[in-house]
Amino acid sequence: MSENAVEKKKIKAPVAIFLSNREEIVVCDDTRFEATVVYFKPSVINDVFQYEQLYAGEFEKLQGTTLYQDYLIIRNFVQKEAGVIQYSRLTDVSLTKLLELIEKMKQDLDEQYDGYWPCRSRSFFIEILFFLNFCYNNDHSYTGNTSSFTTQVIEYLNQHIDERLDLDHNYFTKVFHKECGVSPSQY
Repeated sequence: MSENAVEKKKIKAPVAIFLSNREEIVVCDDTRFEATVVYFKPSVINDVFQYEQLYAGEFEKLQGTTLYQDYLIIRNFVQKEAGVIQYSRLTDVSLTKLLELIEKMKQDLDEQYDGYWPCRSRSFFIEILFFLNFCYNNDHSYTGNTSSFTTQVIEYLNQHIDERLDLDHNYFTKVFHKECGVSPSQY
């Protein structure tokens, strides 16, 4: 696609759309929607992240470093084919979790009730970016390859990702592994 080409695509909600500072989205006039938008400068994640270096792909060469690890959580916003809309479908469960994280970050930014609010709000923001990357990778790994049973299990695991789950080797584990290629605990 040329630099000026625009991809027209119908996207069904709920969805997380990854846009850079170079992109814009145009919504059809006949479409009614509600959106939550989070703007951020890449330097919030790491002071060295400037747009010129990000778009030049300079951080792709730094695999194995902590700087590269920081870069990975924002890569979906800057490294993509020109004109291509990059997005991830969200389940109702993942949408709820994402909105909860955004609300916690917003509350910390609004209240600033102690001297640790910058660290806490940055931590919430990093968690949001990790979660978006997880949803993106999950969306592109399992689309169309799983049954409704396994999809429900994946939604449950996503909802309880911060909890320890003890899973026995039973029918559930076998079905999950057969359909996803990994065990539930590996997932």
